[in-house]
Amino acid sequence: MSAPTAHPTARRSPIVRLLHAALIAVMLVLTSGLAAANAEDVTLSIAPGPSDGSTGRGDTLAWFLEPGTTVQDSVVITNYNDTSLQLALGAKDAITTSDGNLDLALADVPDTGIGAWIALPQETVDIPAGQSVTVPFTLTIPADAAPGDHSGGILVSYTTPGASVSVDDRVATRVDVRVAGELTATHEISDLAVEIPSTWSLLTPSTATVTYTLTNTGNARIYANETITASGPLGIGALRTTATLAEVLPGATVQRSVKVDARALLWNRITVDTTSFAVDETPGTAVSLETSVFAAPWTQLIVMVLLLVLAVVLGVRLSGRLGRRTAAPPAATPSPSTPPQADDADDVAPHVPSSAPAPQADDADDVSSPAPDSRALGALGALDALDARDDGDGIPRS
Repeated sequence: MSAPTAHPTARRSPIVRLLHAALIAVMLVLTSGLAAANAEDVTLSIAPGPSDGSTGRGDTLAWFLEPGTTVQDSVVITNYNDTSLQLALGAKDAITTSDGNLDLALADVPDTGIGAWIALPQETVDIPAGQSVTVPFTLTIPADAAPGDHSGGILVSYTTPGASVSVDDRVATRVDVRVAGELTATHEISDLAVEIPSTWSLLTPSTATVTYTLTNTGNARIYANETITASGPLGIGALRTTATLAEVLPGATVQRSVKVDARALLWNRITVDTTSFAVDETPGTAVSLETSVFAAPWTQLIVMVLLLVLAVVLGVRLSGRLGRRTAAPPAATPSPSTPPQADDADDVAPHVPSSAPAPQADDADDVSSPAPDSRALGALGALDALDARDDGDGIPRS
């Protein structure tokens, strides 16, 4: 057995440690915990064998190995029942299901990774009641193994007879290997679709369904941070929903369907932002995708339509009034150069335009002298009296 290469210790954030702990807990419940086809009848477990550190792993069956490396290790299978069990024994590649869960490939699916790299000494194992059995195995990394992360599991299975269908139940413990070489933590998202129901309230968010496809295009196991933003025109009323996706194996595709809060603002923009990183926090890629969808706030639309109809009606009435005023004939006004014609000569005096020029005298004798004042008139009267006293000799008397 060639010596394995130790995995360099990576400093992990609390989020990654929490995700790892949750994943291990799920796997233990799924694979290493108590499992039974009939819980009342069969309970058993399978777990990694004891480790002294000589194989380069910790408490889990996980290694960082060079191509061509061979590792000897073991698993422990425990029967918790009152009767003995005969179990089938095997190894399979791991897969990520379309809904994002970790599982093992079906029995009839050929293995190309861990399932093909593990050799077991037997195909079945008998376990006495209440006893445990240690089963050794050999893990051999091919010389041409692709660099990156490979996952699988060692499993035991048993068949529970049924009235019409027999159920084959499997219990497994996980195996992870990172083959030395260039590591890529990349992903893509596609097929974004959104459904936002119309609502009667603009203030109360409705629930939108956002679906898209995420594909791990690298060779590392990745997590992905997801942010979905729903907003109206110009970013109005933006609402954000965040999540961290569970582990996605290399080459796996996950169909995401997420319920998010969104306001029906006629033209709604939905943006999906994703950032991936490997399980050891190796930075990945950031990918975004957006689309727009129509959703109506019916209450606001009805109010807008009513206001528009009211504005049109008022505009029509106002324009009608202005049109009637414009069409009325103006009042007749006399021309300054044409005197009005009298209906009766006795009733109307001749009209003399005020602007007509005064007549000019042809001779100075025709020009009227100013009227004499009262003193001049008195003097003339006195001369007339003297003339009256003349006795005819032509000499006036005083």
